[in-house]
Amino acid sequence: MTHYTKEDRRCYLILQCRYYKGEADAPKSLPEGTTLFWNYERCWVDWSLKGDHTMKELEEDAKIFHLTSEAGDMTPLSLKSLLFNRFMHWTGGYQPIEKDIISFENWYRTSYRQWKTNREHRADKRRPGLTAKCRYYKGETSNPWEHVSFSSINNYRRTYWYLEKNWVEGMSMSYHAFDHELQTQLYKNLEDYIVKQSTPRTLIALILGWHNHVEEESSMMELERDAAIKCYEDMYLRFTPLTDDLARYFGFYLGEKENPYPPYYETEDSNYYSLFWMWEEMIFESLKRKNYLKPIRDSIDEYSQMSECPIMKDEKVPKEIKVLDAYMGLMAGKWLPYEDFDKLHKSYIAGLNINTLWKK
Repeated sequence: MTHYTKEDRRCYLILQCRYYKGEADAPKSLPEGTTLFWNYERCWVDWSLKGDHTMKELEEDAKIFHLTSEAGDMTPLSLKSLLFNRFMHWTGGYQPIEKDIISFENWYRTSYRQWKTNREHRADKRRPGLTAKCRYYKGETSNPWEHVSFSSINNYRRTYWYLEKNWVEGMSMSYHAFDHELQTQLYKNLEDYIVKQSTPRTLIALILGWHNHVEEESSMMELERDAAIKCYEDMYLRFTPLTDDLARYFGFYLGEKENPYPPYYETEDSNYYSLFWMWEEMIFESLKRKNYLKPIRDSIDEYSQMSECPIMKDEKVPKEIKVLDAYMGLMAGKWLPYEDFDKLHKSYIAGLNINTLWKK
């Protein structure tokens, strides 16, 4: 059982304050008109540490006046009750209590809550360092793969992005946010392996916990040690997006030095995966050289004149996918008759959907 000292409790209480940071006197740097807030919070911290009887009275008042916390409100109800008590002392009592409560809530939102809690300020400082440890989440406000459904690899990238974002948000608020993930049997079976990795152990545990959940949902069995390591190495580590907005949408070339697919002439007619890998690699190498292969940028219009593929008209399809698909068509135009463009298009899109590289 964890033992918390008085200083631990004091730090925990101060984290929930917005103006008081443990100073002996109110600092001159406080926002204008917030010195009283600083003093109320200081009293609340002191009373909480001493177990002062006033705390019980404040907790009772919170119940009597039905004070509640809105979503995202990080103020403890006992502190909110203290603010309500002071609000009523200075301005209340001139109207029915129901209206006083409404007036207080408005004042609370527009005055007191205008400043972040100390915990939120600390999270802001931690967030960049935590984000730097991620492979998929780079601090974006929306998931870049949320509307990309053309690649099984990108579907995993989308999930990894969400897992990493949740990890950053949780860890920025508390480094103990995911300690429960370290108590699972799966983690204990892998602890000797995980502690040797460069990825933070709580993040690996979170990722493998999700894979384990998927496994349980599909087969009612937990991941075994080797299967869990394979998920981490062959999927999470391998699917890291390449460093370009266009390359992020690749479904075949993942940075390998050699083409992992057999030559197309050794496979079924519809399987051009080897060519798709080669073309995506060419695009990526051009992007690195900043050439941008001008035909790629002009290919949508040119290809749309050659073929009436529905993908070119579908507004839900990201432009990047259209560019890649169009470029495949242009490259294939050197050796495929125009009437076979639709066939190639369907093969590429289908390949993005069923790419099984990660199953090897």
